[in-house]
Amino acid sequence: MNGIENNNFSFENDYINHISYIKEFTTEIYEEYDLIANKIDLNTKIDDLFNGKKVNLTENLAAFHPKYRNDYNENEDSINAISQYKNFFNNAKNIVSIGIGGSFEGPKLLIESIGATSENFIFVTGSDSEEFREKIFSLKPTETVFIVSSKSFTTDETLNILSDAIKWSGDMNRFLAITANKNEALKHKIPNIIEFDKEIGGRYSIWSDISFAAHFANEAELKEKFILGGKQADQDLKNDKKYFKFIKNLSFSDVWLHNHKNKFNRVILSYIWKFRSLPSYF
Repeated sequence: MNGIENNNFSFENDYINHISYIKEFTTEIYEEYDLIANKIDLNTKIDDLFNGKKVNLTENLAAFHPKYRNDYNENEDSINAISQYKNFFNNAKNIVSIGIGGSFEGPKLLIESIGATSENFIFVTGSDSEEFREKIFSLKPTETVFIVSSKSFTTDETLNILSDAIKWSGDMNRFLAITANKNEALKHKIPNIIEFDKEIGGRYSIWSDISFAAHFANEAELKEKFILGGKQADQDLKNDKKYFKFIKNLSFSDVWLHNHKNKFNRVILSYIWKFRSLPSYF
């Protein structure tokens, strides 16, 4: 089964088997939306994304997540960081990740999906100290390290929990900051800092060193497969016409359902335990 058939959005390749039953979104409607896409020069906008041009108009930045996927095996900074902090993780029984939004949802999803069992991974988000106290209640400071993930390192919720964690731990050498704003992390006297580009944001940070801890989880090679899967999707979008048409069908039908059918809510369900955080991530 290839391509879109009978208005059912059926599509299958080596990685995806997708069936949709939005029968009212006809081929004629698709063609109408495709004409609009051509008028706004959709292909050029996609090229701009892949070529590192400014596509994040809110922040006036590029979006580097495709670049991170493409350059994964050549990213010497990440490779060096893995080697540098190997003992940081290997000497700890507990790894506590502090972050919110994409800095929380992305790493949590990835760690769960690879089934990490050798270390105790704990994720803390929000600004309520009660969450922190409950989650570290049975831990020992000498067996625990902290990853503090924040693009700006100015997020109130993250900094509040960081303050609690510093008081509890008493050892700054057990803290690792992952950020695009090194100077702010230094203000908190964190000695271990990994940087990523400010052009990585939100949920897209899953492709960056925000997901650094996954390198040290059981079956960590799956993180590499995850990134290479994203790279394959990028290549298919650029080179596979049937796949590109499939993606446009998904996108166009979303706009049509919203604008013309007044469908404003979406339910995403996962029946796979390792992907239990996928709906929250989306």
